[in-house]
Amino acid sequence: VNILDEELARYPQAVGISIIDSQSCDVQFDLAAENGISVVTYDSLSDYQNIMAKISTDNDAAAGEAADRLAQAMQDEGEVMIFAHDSRSLTTQERVDGFVQKMETEHPQVTVGNIYYLDELDELKQTAADEINAGTYAKEGETPAPVTDEESQLTAEDISDEEIMDYIFAKNPDAAAIYG
Repeated sequence: VNILDEELARYPQAVGISIIDSQSCDVQFDLAAENGISVVTYDSLSDYQNIMAKISTDNDAAAGEAADRLAQAMQDEGEVMIFAHDSRSLTTQERVDGFVQKMETEHPQVTVGNIYYLDELDELKQTAADEINAGTYAKEGETPAPVTDEESQLTAEDISDEEIMDYIFAKNPDAAAIYG
């Protein structure tokens, strides 16, 4: 957003941008429209009405193709987990929704399990820490036991990225594939 602000202050003829959060630049897009600056988005969609052009992948078709190929590799049976890069972009939502819909309609023996958004891993790390503290989950190689000493209790910061992946896989023992 700050970089976009700087560029708009130069009053260019047009701005090309790829955004992650579909709502994050609405104020800047209003400013661009007020100043006659055309906005073009690349492979990231926005519901903003004054975008001059949108250049992107057909997310539904791409997700459908991925679903078909993954189902074929799985011989049309099993469970799939989804790892999506973020929870805020329309691109991600279209790809997740397209994948799930294709599996449900054309590959009913393949079930879609949990969907994990990588920008929400800190919340998941806190869940893992809470389960470790309660004694309902243990890190790999450890035995579950409640952590009663408050000073020894874990927080999200105590869970590494590798440990949260171990947690995810432990919570999804039936997953045979991952769509990302």
